[in-house]
Amino acid sequence: MSVRRRIKSAAIFKGLIAGLIFVSAASYSVEKTEIKVGVIDSFNPEFSTQTLEPTLKFLNTKLPSYWFVPVSLNSVNPDKELKNNPVDFLISSAGTFHELSLSQGIVHVATRKTIFSDDPSASEAGAFVTLAKREDLKELKDLKGKVVAASQPNSFDGWLVAQHEIFKNGLDPENFFKRYVFTHFQFPDSLMLLIQGEADVAILSACVLEQLSNEGLIEASDFKVLAQKPQGVLRCARSTDLYPGIVFAAREDIPPKLKWEVTSALMSMPPTNDYEWTIASRFSKVDELYRDLQLGPYQYLRDWSPAGILKRFKTEILLVSGLLLLLILNSLYLRRTVAKRTLQVRRTLNRQIKLEKEYKESRNRLAQMEKFGVINQMSGMLAHEVQQPLMAINNYLAGLRVYLNSKGYSDAVTERAIGSLEHNSERIGSIVTRVRGYAKQKKGEMKSSDLAAIALSALNVLKALKFEHVEVTSDLPPEAKVVGDPLELELLIINLLKNACSAVEKQPKPKVDLKIISLDDKHWCLSVSDNGPTLDDKSFARLKTLGDSVKPEGMGIGLSIVRGIADKHGAELVFIRLPKGGICSRVVIDKEDAK
Repeated sequence: MSVRRRIKSAAIFKGLIAGLIFVSAASYSVEKTEIKVGVIDSFNPEFSTQTLEPTLKFLNTKLPSYWFVPVSLNSVNPDKELKNNPVDFLISSAGTFHELSLSQGIVHVATRKTIFSDDPSASEAGAFVTLAKREDLKELKDLKGKVVAASQPNSFDGWLVAQHEIFKNGLDPENFFKRYVFTHFQFPDSLMLLIQGEADVAILSACVLEQLSNEGLIEASDFKVLAQKPQGVLRCARSTDLYPGIVFAAREDIPPKLKWEVTSALMSMPPTNDYEWTIASRFSKVDELYRDLQLGPYQYLRDWSPAGILKRFKTEILLVSGLLLLLILNSLYLRRTVAKRTLQVRRTLNRQIKLEKEYKESRNRLAQMEKFGVINQMSGMLAHEVQQPLMAINNYLAGLRVYLNSKGYSDAVTERAIGSLEHNSERIGSIVTRVRGYAKQKKGEMKSSDLAAIALSALNVLKALKFEHVEVTSDLPPEAKVVGDPLELELLIINLLKNACSAVEKQPKPKVDLKIISLDDKHWCLSVSDNGPTLDDKSFARLKTLGDSVKPEGMGIGLSIVRGIADKHGAELVFIRLPKGGICSRVVIDKEDAK
C-alpha cells in the first residue's frame, strides 16, 4: 500500500474513533457527583483515544463516588471560554495552562509525560519535517520563504514551539514563511500536503514521526527532520527546545480534598499508550516563549497605543516620573535651604559684627583699666591682651573658610565679614601707639553695679574668642548688686573665664561653669569652675604668685590684673583644686547694702 493510501486510511480510522468516544459517558445514569473536565482541544486526534478516554475511565474507576465527564472548550479564546463554561478540572497544553494560571489562577495537578522522555518538564518539542528527497532544505534558514503546513495557529507543540525556535535563531517568525496552511490535524493532513507538494515543510510534534513509522503508517526513510538537536532527555528527533507536556489542572477554588484525590489517582495510573501522568515543576520556558512571541499575558507588548505603552513600561515610567518629582522637590528644598541658611549666616554675621563692635569698645575700656598698678608691666600686658582680637579674627576666618568651602560661592555678606576682620587685624598695630594715651585716662568710678549683668556681658565677650568648642554654662541670680567699677569687674570675669577655657581645651568634653551665689547677707560669691587636668602642687602654687603663669607660654599678667582688681574692690580671690580635676576660682565680694 502506498504512503498516500495508508495516510488516507488512517485519517478515516481516526475520524471514526473521535466520533465514538465517550458514548458511554452520555448513557451513564447512576447518581454520582458529576465532575466536569474541560478539554481545550488543540491536540492531535489520537489524544482522545490515547490519553483522554483512558484517563477519565481510570478516574471513574479509581474514584467511584464521582463521575468525570469531558466538556469540549474552544481553543481560540481559552480565557473567555473558561469563564463562560465553568468546569472543575481542565486539560490543556502547557502554554494554555500558563496563560490561564496568570489570568484565572488555575493550579497544576499533573503533567503528561511520554515514556521517551525522562523529565516531565522536558517531554514535548516540535519537529520541522520535510521530504527526504529535498536536498535544498538542510538547515532552518533554508525554510525562509517556503510554504509551511501545521495543525492550528494556537497549537503549542504543533506550531508555537516552532515559532519560538525561529525567533531564537534571530529570525522574524511572522514573516519567515511565504504562506501558512493550517490543517487542524498534524496527521494525516499536514503530511498529505507535504507529499502532494503543496507544502515545503510540516510542523509535527516530536515523536509523532517515530510513532507513525512504528505503526507502519509511513516509511521513515521518506521524511527527514531539519535542524535536529542532540537527543538527550527526549529520545526522539526534534528541531526545538523541550517544554512540559499536556497539563491536567484544577480551578483555584476546587475543594482541597477533591484535588488531592484526583492528584493521587493520576499519580497511581500506570503508563498507557506510551504516556503517563506525573508532576512537572518547571514552566519557565513556557513563560519565555509567550514573552518572546508576545502572546497571551504578553499580548500588550504588541500594543503601541498610549494605554499599551503605559502597561508595557509602567515600571520605567513610574520610576522616571518618581525621579523627576524627586529632583523637583530636591531643587525646591535646596532653594529653600540655601535661602534659609543664607539668612541665618547673614544674621549670624550681623551678630558677630555687633559683638565685634562691642568687643572693640570693651577692649578700649579694658585697656584703660589695665594701666592702673601695672605701668611697669605695660608692654607685657599689651602683648597678653592683644591675643584677644587675634583669636577673634582667627575664629572668624576659620568659620568663613568652612562656609566658603562648603557652599562654593562668595557673596557680599562674606566679603563684608572678611573686610571687617582685616580691619581688626590692622587695629592690632595701632594698639601699641595708643598705650600711652590709656595711661593718661582717669581711673574708673566706683558706683552701684549689677554683678549678674556684668557676668552676662563677659559671657558675650567670651563668645567672640576661639572657645566655641567649650561648653560654657552659667547659673546667675536675677540681680547681684555691688559697689565697684563695672569695666574692671568685667575684666576680672573675662580673665577667669579665659583661663578656665584655656585649661580645658584638650579635654574630651571641655566644660566651664560660671556661678554667682549669695553666701550670706553681706557677701556674693562668684565662682568659675572647669574640668581641666589636675594641677600638681608646684603648678597650683604658681597661681598665687604675682607675675607667674601656669601656662608654659603665659606671662602671668592676666592673673596679676585679676588680683589687682580684686584688691581694689576689697574682694577675696581664692583658687581651689577640685577632686575630679580642674580648678575653681572664687571671688567673694561685698554686697552693695553691706558697705
